[in-house]
Amino acid sequence: MRRVPKWVGLLYVVMVGAFLAWYVARGHQVADLVKFLSAFTGLLALPAAVIAVLHRGKSGPVPARLEEVADQLAQGVRQQWEAEAQVRRLNDPFPLSVEWVAADADLVESWPHLRELAEGWPGQSSESASAWAVSPRGLAGEGVRSPRPSSAFPPAV
Repeated sequence: MRRVPKWVGLLYVVMVGAFLAWYVARGHQVADLVKFLSAFTGLLALPAAVIAVLHRGKSGPVPARLEEVADQLAQGVRQQWEAEAQVRRLNDPFPLSVEWVAADADLVESWPHLRELAEGWPGQSSESASAWAVSPRGLAGEGVRSPRPSSAFPPAV
């Protein structure tokens, strides 16, 4: 995709400003101004739309496969989260301990319904389903705890 030069945006702003000055000087009402401004903006966009339609059939970059795009997205999100964890010092002086428990039954769908949805999810196999938790309680657990160093915190005052 080609970038629009900055001067085109500046030219647009100047033209809209000149149009508004002319329009207000003639004493028209604000409601009419909105209609005319919309038409003016549409007319300015018309050449770009025509060019885009004419260039549509030309070969461009080869579209990436969905799996590649998903992998790139996952990698980007992971890098973003790892960078944010460093900024927030989540692993300094040791990783935060995280524990989780199953939500109350009235807050979520029924377990058989959730399991049915998961089994029907694309890419699931019967082998992976055999390792699933048999109830919400099977999802409870905690993160890996690192021993807390004695010098990690200043002495109490």
